[in-house]
Amino acid sequence: MTRQEKVIWAAGFIDGEGSISIGLHQKRHQLFLSATQVKIEPLLELKELWGGLVGIHRKAIGNQRTVYIWQVVTKRAAQACLEMLPYLHVKHAEAELAIQFSKLIRVHGSRVNRGFQDNERLTKVEIAEREAMRQVLKQLHHELEPTILQSKLRLAKKTPQLRMLL
Repeated sequence: MTRQEKVIWAAGFIDGEGSISIGLHQKRHQLFLSATQVKIEPLLELKELWGGLVGIHRKAIGNQRTVYIWQVVTKRAAQACLEMLPYLHVKHAEAELAIQFSKLIRVHGSRVNRGFQDNERLTKVEIAEREAMRQVLKQLHHELEPTILQSKLRLAKKTPQLRMLL
C-alpha cells in the first residue's frame, strides 16, 4: 500500500474509532490524537505512520476484552490531522481546528519531541485563545451534524475570535 492509501485508511479509522482533543497537561495546552481498539494491529499501523505510543487503555476484566490505545501529541498530532484532512468526514471540522491550534503552539528547547509549550511565557490573551479553542473542540465532540459546513458555521458563531480561522 502507498503512504496515501494508508493515510486514507487511517482517516476512515480515525473517523470511527479516534479522538481529537486539546487537553491540559501540567497547565500546558496540548493537542492529542488517539484511537482505541480491542485489536492492536490497526493501532500499530497508525504508529507506523505518525509515531506515538501504543499501550493498554483498559485491561481485560471478566468478559471484557483488553482495549488498546494509540496516541500522539501536539506536533505529530497536527501532522497526522493535516495529512488526513482531505479524507476525514466525521472529524473534519475537529481536525481543522486542531491544525489551527497547533499553529499557536511554540515548541522549544529539548521538549520539541514531546510537544510541550511554556504557558508561563504566554500572555493571558494567548492562554485564553488556546482555552477557547479547547472549549470549542469539546463542543464539536458533542455535535451530531455530519456536514462540515454546518460545523464550521456553528464554530464561527460560538467563538467570534475564531472566525478568521475558518
